[in-house]
Amino acid sequence: MSVASVLTDALADFVDVRIPTSVPPPSVPIAEERVYPPATGSHADALEALPDVALIGGTWLVERTVTVGSLTGPATIMATTPGFTVVHVVGHGVRLRDIGIVGAGSSPYDDSVRGVEVTGGGVRLDCCRVMSVRGSGIWAEDCNDLTIRRCRISDVHYAGVMLVGVVGAEVTWCTIDDVVGSATDSYGVAVTRDAYQNGRRSEDVLVAHNRISGVVREGIDTHAGKNITIDNNKITQCGIGIAAVPSHISGVDDMAPLDVSITNNKVLDQDLSRIAGAGIMLVGAYGGLGNTLEQATGVISGNTVRGYGSPDSPNSGGILTYDSRNVRIADNEVDTCAGHGVTLYHDVSSAVVSGNTIIDPWSNSTANAPSAVAARSWYATALVVGNFFGRGDKAATALRAYGVRATSHSTVGVYATSNYTSGYGVTTAGTM
Repeated sequence: MSVASVLTDALADFVDVRIPTSVPPPSVPIAEERVYPPATGSHADALEALPDVALIGGTWLVERTVTVGSLTGPATIMATTPGFTVVHVVGHGVRLRDIGIVGAGSSPYDDSVRGVEVTGGGVRLDCCRVMSVRGSGIWAEDCNDLTIRRCRISDVHYAGVMLVGVVGAEVTWCTIDDVVGSATDSYGVAVTRDAYQNGRRSEDVLVAHNRISGVVREGIDTHAGKNITIDNNKITQCGIGIAAVPSHISGVDDMAPLDVSITNNKVLDQDLSRIAGAGIMLVGAYGGLGNTLEQATGVISGNTVRGYGSPDSPNSGGILTYDSRNVRIADNEVDTCAGHGVTLYHDVSSAVVSGNTIIDPWSNSTANAPSAVAARSWYATALVVGNFFGRGDKAATALRAYGVRATSHSTVGVYATSNYTSGYGVTTAGTM
């Protein structure tokens, strides 16, 4: 036998062993089977009868509130008549993804009507769309571990997202616009204490990377929330940008916002046709001058506030705090805000105002003496250090009256040092 034939036989054996003669075709994944609404009968009944973790498609028309388990779209659930909450989530661990929830119009106002109401724990809403609701787009009450991410909410009356007594939550990467309610009650995202039930605070909540516009009153709000982080949001065309304020019962303050972090937000382009208010507010529970019931605490840092405040009020500004303690206002850019750049109103204890750039505070009244930093009332102590007070091209009745101005009173102690001032009075009575 020749060497060549031996090699040929060996190669044939190798091919037979190592390479199969027939290769099975690749497996084909089973197509996702979506459930579509029935041609006849009640879509609400059919929705509630679906198994948990169902894949759905199409448009489901409902004439009453539906209670659902986890659903994945794309699909739409639409109210055919006004006056009821569209979707109610009561189970634990429910997931809604890529679901559209459409009410029957945003007016007239009805607080009991919600696009989605959540009372279950561990709920997550991803990439959902909520619109045309007479009350709030998403309302969550007395629940834990809630995630609302990448949702789009528009044309609602009261609040885009309302968290009432919610502990452990995030509202992130959402777009909220056209909250059409009143100048006293309308919010993009509100994180509030449940003052009407068991008094539970909302705690440990992250509100970040959202785009909020066209809200009559406040872009982002917390009433007496605790450990609330408001970071990297863009807020435009609102009456007030961000408001951390007290909670009250029967009109009387009793709890303040605590440990609120307001950082790296852009608060731009105030809509003066709605309500003219501060860009950022941090306010505690008022019990009368010199008698704060509970002082607000937190930090306001790295924000850009442009064009907010009330031009006719001496107690407004780009950033406003009162009834507060140990608040740090640092490294913000405050540009052409009405009233003052930073306003320390009454009962401000041990505030630090540092590293801010404040341009062109202005007012419609010379009596308001628009200042870069103003301590406007009694019981205020603050260090104002290392800020830049510059001039821009704003034209107004009163402009850049003072760099730092404080009321002359025995309860006021404002120490100002190492601030760069261009075109302002440097200090006035009450400032050391």
